[in-house]
Amino acid sequence: MILERVVIEDFKSIKKLNLTLHDLTCIVGKNESGKSAILEAISFLNHSKYKLKIEHTNKSSKRYDKDQYPLIIGYFLLNEEDNKEIFEIFPIQFDEKQKAIPKTPINYKWLRLSIKGSKIEDTSLELVAGNNKSYDFAANYAVQQIVDIKEKLQKLIPFIELFTTDNLTLSPITFEELNTKTTSNVSFRRMFAIGGVEKISSLNISQIEKLDDKLFTIGEKLTALLQRNYKQDISLRVEVKYVGNKFLVKFLDSSKRSYKLSERSFGFQYFFAFLINKTYLNTVSTQNNLFLLDEPGTSLHPEGARDLIQIFEQIVKDEQIVYTTHNPFLAYRKKPDNLILAIKDEKKGTEILTKTYTNKYQVLRKELGLMLNDSFLVNDINLVVEGNADKYILHYIIHEDEGLNDLTWVHIYSADSATEIIPSVRYLNSLDLKGVVLLDSDKAALKEISKPKFKTHITTKNNWDHLTLDEIKKDGAERTIEDMLLPQKYVEAYNSYYEEQVDTIDWLKPFQPIVVTKYSIPILDIINPHFREFSPNGINKIAILRKFTQMFPYDSNVGFYKDLKNILMQINQRVLKLK
Repeated sequence: MILERVVIEDFKSIKKLNLTLHDLTCIVGKNESGKSAILEAISFLNHSKYKLKIEHTNKSSKRYDKDQYPLIIGYFLLNEEDNKEIFEIFPIQFDEKQKAIPKTPINYKWLRLSIKGSKIEDTSLELVAGNNKSYDFAANYAVQQIVDIKEKLQKLIPFIELFTTDNLTLSPITFEELNTKTTSNVSFRRMFAIGGVEKISSLNISQIEKLDDKLFTIGEKLTALLQRNYKQDISLRVEVKYVGNKFLVKFLDSSKRSYKLSERSFGFQYFFAFLINKTYLNTVSTQNNLFLLDEPGTSLHPEGARDLIQIFEQIVKDEQIVYTTHNPFLAYRKKPDNLILAIKDEKKGTEILTKTYTNKYQVLRKELGLMLNDSFLVNDINLVVEGNADKYILHYIIHEDEGLNDLTWVHIYSADSATEIIPSVRYLNSLDLKGVVLLDSDKAALKEISKPKFKTHITTKNNWDHLTLDEIKKDGAERTIEDMLLPQKYVEAYNSYYEEQVDTIDWLKPFQPIVVTKYSIPILDIINPHFREFSPNGINKIAILRKFTQMFPYDSNVGFYKDLKNILMQINQRVLKLK
């Protein structure tokens, strides 16, 4: 069971939000956008742990004027197994002759939990069908039966916990600090509980030998836990030590050298602390968990951010995570719908924007104030092309053709020229990334392929593949990206675009459309000499391609793009082998 949807009304900067969640949801936004408020609001669905307060109410709302609390509604998605379990919860009823009435199987879509205050009577729990009609408990059961049923239903809801940087730390700590329950030491206390020490007061720091034995046992249990979950280095062992007057965590690797937790990467520190909390919660409860993570790994470099996301992906195989970030490298991009942008409007308060991936994440970049080149949001798998014209038309087709969905998450990286292909791949290799190189089948591209460095950095690398535009025809002809479109229509787009530029270009003489009686490739060998009759500058390749897509939309003119689609299908096969 996961929390599929949450409705939030008049909570802090939020006036009203209706937010769809996934197994892994990333909420991106700049500081003060209200993304943390969204997480905090969701946390109150665990009303046994987190209590709404009247000061949480949005001060510009009618609820605030009436001294009312915010409203938070969670829709927990029910699957077939959940419905079977709920069916067993419903008690058997009897008719007037005390004969058991057969229970009718149920098939509800959501378990809806509403919170509108701090008291138990301010909560309501309903079974809701797909048509939004709720089950009428009162018509079928007595008051006490309803109370019992709802108590059991409550136990099916995932356990929700909000984590901030403060309660995901394992810094060295004194016995006195550890024995005091605070947010900052919760991870350390849970680590001891996993190791078998439920009561910190049972530790006797004056009996060093006995204390060392207990700490050794804790270390062994934590080592087994870490080695089951951290596959990057299964040689790591965990030690818990009492040094001076503080408890601290240390790690031994295959070199037999000892490292303090603070000497490990920030990503590992966060992972280990999170693993402790996740394991503890799974131990004390049979419920699934919903982890709300506020700004995890804020100082991570790109590689560390990628590692942390991979850890999240492992966790959500069994649990659910919603996290916030303003770090672009922690933005989750493998499932575009799982990435949500939080923005704050002066009048409307905090709002959300979905489909942040349109126009190469333009809305996300703008909101975060990012003015970056193609190195921004480089993906694990990249398609490296010679120039921006290639990038434009390939991106257009990928997002128009449903059969190419697997490529929608591949980043198209423009090298800017054939001679920059090798340096571009070397850069991506330095980030431990992989991909496919697509080159023209002209002399410039073939010259690059023949270079020893091309072989070193691309041909012989297991994480890279390459092909040229001659991959489909295999006739040895020279081709650029323009030759992969229907040539007659490309010429039409060329003529149409420049006929519209009468007053925007300083022509040598008035532009006249080209008339082609015999088509050959490369088509630019026909176009370029014609254009030079009217202008000393080169043609605008991207503008012509954009005109082509406007005049001949993909969905109704697929045949015009046939060769490019075939190339992309070849690329797709290579990408799948790299995954």
